[in-house]
Amino acid sequence: MPDPAAAKSLQSARTDLLLRDKCRVAAEHIRGRGVTEFS
Repeated sequence: MPDPAAAKSLQSARTDLLLRDKCRVAAEHIRGRGVTEFS
């Protein structure tokens, strides 16, 4: 069984990365550079 605390930490880190990526994509879009790597 995986450690629940570790699993929660990993999930939190993953969510943080996702939010950061969305913010970066949004910022680039606002600057009018266009989004090519969006998937």
